[in-house]
Amino acid sequence: MTSSSEYPLGYGQRLVPHIIDDRARENPSQLFATFPKSSRIEDGFHEVTYGQFANAINASYIGPSELRYAILTVGAIKTGHKAFFPSPRNSIEAHLSLLESACCDVLLTAKKCHPVVEEIVYRRSMRRIVVPELEEWISAPLALSYPFETTFAKARYEPFVALHTSGSTGLPKLVVIPHGTLASIDAWQLLPSEGASPTIIQSFQGIRLFMPFPPFHAAGLYIMLPLAVFCNITIVLPPAEPLTAELADSIHVHGNVEGTILPTSVLSDIVKDTELYNNLQNLKFVAFGGAPLSKEVGDAVKAKSWPVNWLGATELCFTALEKMHADDWEYMKFHDCMGIDFRYHGEDLYEMFIIRDDALNLYQGIFCTFPHLREYSMKDLYSKHATKEGLWRYRGRSDDVIVFSNGEKMNPLTIEARISSHEMVSSALVLGNDRFQSAVLVELAKPTYDQEYQRQLLDSIWTTVEQANETTEAHGRISKSLIMFTSPDKPMLRAGKGTVQRKLTLDAYGKEIEALYIASNVDATPLADQHTLDTENIDSLSSSLTTLIFRSTGILLDPEDEIFEKRH
Repeated sequence: MTSSSEYPLGYGQRLVPHIIDDRARENPSQLFATFPKSSRIEDGFHEVTYGQFANAINASYIGPSELRYAILTVGAIKTGHKAFFPSPRNSIEAHLSLLESACCDVLLTAKKCHPVVEEIVYRRSMRRIVVPELEEWISAPLALSYPFETTFAKARYEPFVALHTSGSTGLPKLVVIPHGTLASIDAWQLLPSEGASPTIIQSFQGIRLFMPFPPFHAAGLYIMLPLAVFCNITIVLPPAEPLTAELADSIHVHGNVEGTILPTSVLSDIVKDTELYNNLQNLKFVAFGGAPLSKEVGDAVKAKSWPVNWLGATELCFTALEKMHADDWEYMKFHDCMGIDFRYHGEDLYEMFIIRDDALNLYQGIFCTFPHLREYSMKDLYSKHATKEGLWRYRGRSDDVIVFSNGEKMNPLTIEARISSHEMVSSALVLGNDRFQSAVLVELAKPTYDQEYQRQLLDSIWTTVEQANETTEAHGRISKSLIMFTSPDKPMLRAGKGTVQRKLTLDAYGKEIEALYIASNVDATPLADQHTLDTENIDSLSSSLTTLIFRSTGILLDPEDEIFEKRH
């Protein structure tokens, strides 16, 4: 990798506000983003040019929805402030904790704001400013230019924006992202000129991309600003309503998009509908992230388009990945420029660490976020490809791993993805920490209170659970009595990107989970289907013991086998 201070076209040393101003001056009619005129996508789209975008920033119109997040981010940078975007889905306790950490004393809201705003203002002394609607910003009279004259060297470690983690394992944590962290993805464009393999962002250059993630979430803001600006992407946004498979398809059909990036839950729903699924063939690629995609869904996508498995994190933006063959869509190949070391975690799992390397300084944005660190773990676990060197499959986070009361461990994500692929299921959470056996909490696509209907659905879903059990360690297999449905009035809690917040959801269902285990009597009587030993004679005892061991562990023993040798 180059260590020169001279970079072609300034890649890796460009600042987002500079690029926006340059395009507004040199090519003001260039499209920055589009958004639907109404909830009827076929009615067409409003277009926002770089000229309009830059003018809205200079006019200092700020607000909390859609493109206003991007405008606010750059406007705050230009005026020496730092924007912080909390998710409206946070609990009031999470909001107050984050606002305290960020030292926020001004709250910007739309005319119609989220109900949590009133509670925040009541609980914390803050100045509240109500801002105009997006259309007023875009049509604002030409404002005087407000130049941003800071150099990259000075701004590299200065704040670009403040965000927070998803809170999937507890209260979300504040993360301040400097300019240098984001500039690392711009630097990846240098790699081909150095004779290195390109990353997948080369495939995104100059396209129209459907981006449905909320802009208060890292994925949404990172795609809308640094990725779009660095790679000349035109962002196509959805209307301000919940994302469904039907809405995503409508954008695919009427939005003139060349690529899409979707939550795995929405992509799974698209594959279940023949018409929506067939429309994927008109896209150059279908990217997904945030959670594992079941093999059935991924293989279906592969038959219509190029599936792009991409990973990011609030703290580092995106990971540098090489382009994969469609057949290997389940795997990722991390570029050498990231400086990654995979360390053995246990069983077939490895934890990914990024090791600081001065020769890779321009590409390792994580060490702009955390300049005091020599290495960084994303706490993500991977397994190797069986035959292809350098290919890694994401298996979940280290804090997702379930540890049973007998010390056995299980990664729940594969079985969760398999159960979630059922057409009647929206999401599934496998649980079992400190228990003898795992259980699963299932959120239906159409939640119901009707217990008779739930019993019918359970019979339908059970076939899928059995299939998932076949590929799961014996100690992690789920019995029919340990399947529980969420209540319609208590859906699974979700982060801004749509992924389920595991710990918060399981905490919310703590009493119901405890009652489920008590009713099943599993912890009192370990899994083996309560098989009875036949002690009539030595042969019947041997036979019943081998059956008991097989049902409990999946290990088939001969009466003459040494059990402690077999367990290895």
